[in-house]
Amino acid sequence: HSRTADLDVFLISPTGTRIELFTDIGVGADFIGTTLDDEAASDINSGINPYSGVYRPEGLLSGFDGENMNGVWTLEITDDMKKQTGTLIDWALVIEHVDGGQLMNAAAAPATISATAALTEDALAPIVEEAIARWVASGLVDASALAALETLTFEIGDLSGLALGDTVGGTIILDSDAAGYGWFIDATAGDDGEFTQSADGTLTAGAGSEAAGRMDLLTVVMHEIGHALGFADDDPAAGAVMSDTLEAGTRLVPAAVEQDTVTVAAADDGQAAATQPAPTTETDSANVETTAAVASVEITEQPAAQTATTETVTETEASAPAADESEQPASTDTMQSSATDSSATDSSAPDSTATETSAPTSTTADDSATDGTAAVAPQPDQPVIDPAPTGPGNGNGKGRGRP
Repeated sequence: HSRTADLDVFLISPTGTRIELFTDIGVGADFIGTTLDDEAASDINSGINPYSGVYRPEGLLSGFDGENMNGVWTLEITDDMKKQTGTLIDWALVIEHVDGGQLMNAAAAPATISATAALTEDALAPIVEEAIARWVASGLVDASALAALETLTFEIGDLSGLALGDTVGGTIILDSDAAGYGWFIDATAGDDGEFTQSADGTLTAGAGSEAAGRMDLLTVVMHEIGHALGFADDDPAAGAVMSDTLEAGTRLVPAAVEQDTVTVAAADDGQAAATQPAPTTETDSANVETTAAVASVEITEQPAAQTATTETVTETEASAPAADESEQPASTDTMQSSATDSSATDSSAPDSTATETSAPTSTTADDSATDGTAAVAPQPDQPVIDPAPTGPGNGNGKGRGRP
């Protein structure tokens, strides 16, 4: 764009949170390789065109922290002057997940990366239900702990390294591909028929079982729920399920509390005393919302990677012929990016509004403090930012109107 001072740019999350990236900045043309990050040393207002480098946005991207990443992210660009037009060439969104410190890891790296499909929300839901039921059956869960499970949410993300699952506050995050092993998603999770029990009580999948060579999703979900219940890794009171590592083709379960018995005194007629199980109180399993997302947002100019808490956005070059102009509200172009859809569409709507939806094309692992990255890759289409008819001023304090 030949006059960046005419542009107002906002990022909008799938839940509708709208954060200002910058408005009416610069005295020249174009943004080339511009990255916006809350942790940058320089504010965007201290830069000059074409703003190549890393800058703090005018609004804080940390305002997205904790939100569900799934859905359509919108980059909204408004040209609040007439005559001049420009082109959005490229942008990318990166969402980072930060290690919550309660990981369950694969015991070793896989020899080969599994080609199985990534975990889905629909596949996860019945496993969560069975995992809660097993904790209830263990006798280790009291009514107050069970009530706390009702507030848990489950997300599917891209954890780094050998991480299979992590618990961050009231959110449990499962790795999408089980650290490269692929998940065993038990269609009959209520029994352990795919496993045989060894002398030490370990459940191991046979060579011909579907569970062989894969990570047992039920085990990892039970482990992370154990953290939500207050159990630490390797807590002997909780049993093998709280091991901080898991072998492929292995199922670990909570320890069972031995049931007390009640002795009934012998009757006067001399009948022998009888022993019967102590009464138990039936408890319904909690309904736990299952979602698929990572908690916060970062935006960078590179179309790859997923993570949550450090934020960054990338804008790249745009150009258009210069021309005289007078103040007059114009048009808004919207670039939408879906964090979950595997297809992308680009369409232009009436009233000079262009909308483009793109989906992530790759994921990468990160050995840093973050657990993984996933990015929304930009599409090659270039929606044009056209001026719109005159409208009332927006009162933004920067001397330019907005429709």
